[in-house]
Amino acid sequence: MGKLNRRLRWPALVVALALVAVILSWLRGRSSSHEHAAAPPPKPAVVDRLAAPASRTRSAPNLEVAPPRPMFSAVRLPPMMQRVLDDNPDLAQYYGLEQKVVPTAEERGNLHAMLSDLELIETIKEYLLAAETAYSKDAEAKRMVAVEFLSDAINWADNPARPAVLTAIEGVMFADNITADAPEDLAQSLAGDKVELYMQMLHRSPDRAAVVSAHARGSSVQPLLTYAKESYDREMAARTADEAH
Repeated sequence: MGKLNRRLRWPALVVALALVAVILSWLRGRSSSHEHAAAPPPKPAVVDRLAAPASRTRSAPNLEVAPPRPMFSAVRLPPMMQRVLDDNPDLAQYYGLEQKVVPTAEERGNLHAMLSDLELIETIKEYLLAAETAYSKDAEAKRMVAVEFLSDAINWADNPARPAVLTAIEGVMFADNITADAPEDLAQSLAGDKVELYMQMLHRSPDRAAVVSAHARGSSVQPLLTYAKESYDREMAARTADEAH
């Protein structure tokens, strides 16, 4: 069982995140003494961004291990992604290796070394929890690569650092980083990280996911995990039905 296919998952995530506004209204209501009406569905521009974010679309540039300033000659990256990779050599190296269609044994070993690096795993978690007060496409692109890193790390079945990866994912899911006054687009983007990481945990470590879900009962993150589980179950059912034909 491999990593969830992002292109298959995005339709489900779009629906899930379209309801994040309502869920966030509930979360914000818990942190305020005032009553709030349910938030409206996301604006079309936000839904469009979630439906087809350029920086999350898989491409296949032909790269060696990324240099400090990577040049993706096969496919021109969106400017925001290029800026993120220029500014973060660790993400650039990972991205270059991860995008290899047919990696060599050395490239595969280099990627596995990164995915099992305890210090790097902690750094990636910190990227996802960096303080943000306004939505930024550059910051979101950086978090997207970070989420992809943790997804690859948990989906590598023989990863000796799996316990650290799971701990990092849980740290992101339970982080109180969606504040009551966060702009709607930022709140949805941060919620998307939690939904996506929990779906990966459901896929590769369902027992741990069940423990996390039990621990989340009554907490502010419970609605997001519940909807992530429902989205995951729908996708698995759809995939089973497709394979049966």
